[in-house]
Amino acid sequence: MKSVVREAVESYVEEARVYTREAVEVCANCGLCLAACTTYNATRDPRLSPPYRLRAAARVLEGREPSRDELIALYTCNLCGACTYACPYGIEVLRAVHAARITLARRGVEPESLKRIEEAAARSGHSFLADRGDAEKRLVEAARAAGVEPDAECDALYAPTPFDTTLYPRILPSVVRLLRLSGYTPGVSRRVLDAGGNVAVDGNNLELGLTMLLSAVEEAERLGARLLVLGPCGSDWKLAILAEKLGLLKGYKARIATIYEVLAERGLRAACGACALFTSCTYARLDPQRSLLHVLEARLPRDKPPYTRCCGGAGGLNYLHEEPYASIRRRVAKWRFERLVRDSGGRPVAVPCAKCYTILRQGALLAKKPTYPLHLLPVRLAEVLGSASQP
Repeated sequence: MKSVVREAVESYVEEARVYTREAVEVCANCGLCLAACTTYNATRDPRLSPPYRLRAAARVLEGREPSRDELIALYTCNLCGACTYACPYGIEVLRAVHAARITLARRGVEPESLKRIEEAAARSGHSFLADRGDAEKRLVEAARAAGVEPDAECDALYAPTPFDTTLYPRILPSVVRLLRLSGYTPGVSRRVLDAGGNVAVDGNNLELGLTMLLSAVEEAERLGARLLVLGPCGSDWKLAILAEKLGLLKGYKARIATIYEVLAERGLRAACGACALFTSCTYARLDPQRSLLHVLEARLPRDKPPYTRCCGGAGGLNYLHEEPYASIRRRVAKWRFERLVRDSGGRPVAVPCAKCYTILRQGALLAKKPTYPLHLLPVRLAEVLGSASQP
């Protein structure tokens, strides 16, 4: 598997190099993409604009050393792909920037915060915890608390996000409950501590992230599962989409689906007329079935399809503690939260992605509204649907 993944990654980077060179020539610098870029809108810094990032990526992919401004441009990109929807030529700045960051990571030129994600995943199979024993212990405790015995046969294997066993322990039992409500026998495995999206997309080690994802698919099949279920992490979903595009999922019987797809397919839907649904992340933008809109009946913020207003913390920016990245992140988080409150009319907001939830929580603190009602969507859905199923 490793050689196949390595070849796929090499092809991905090389094709991106050729593509980026051509994209620089095509870009008309019309500025239409600026309206879709959260970091640019929050800062009005020309270094944080998609055209500048495209040119910075091209220089790196051609083997040149990036300037400090170019590094800032590349590592503040949310890799959300929103600018592509606004571009009249559909230029994929995400693709160029991600390939450039993979190239920089191989050279050892990347922020230390992102290196730590890569190192932790390489050691433990968990993007946030470097000690595998600790990661396994936390998974087992969370699973047993949810009534699931790890490593048992199942028909839907849950690949937890790294947030499940660190920041938000309510995610895993909520997903388990939702899978049961959907008619599945849920399972977890000590061999699957993380689906790989955070190290692949945010940490820029695509080879390691893809290996983790494919190992999870293989474990699902070993346990008899026909589904590998991804939790609330947009990076995991983005990685699954990329793995399919690279042809790496051919031959596997187990299908990859998000928990929201599972609920939508089973016709499970919750009503929340008093709340708003945050639709501006990977789940909404890259889900052609619009699963989110089918699982929660709620008011939507003003952002309309294709839901281009990213949370502002994706692409690794949420993890960067070095300056000036941390200051930029705080500025973006506050700006994004304030716009969300305005666009949702001050209603409670259900957030489908743990990373989005984290950055919006940061924004709430910076805006001096730490108690503003933000809800992790799977937790909220488990509460509402679970209570509705009780006699």
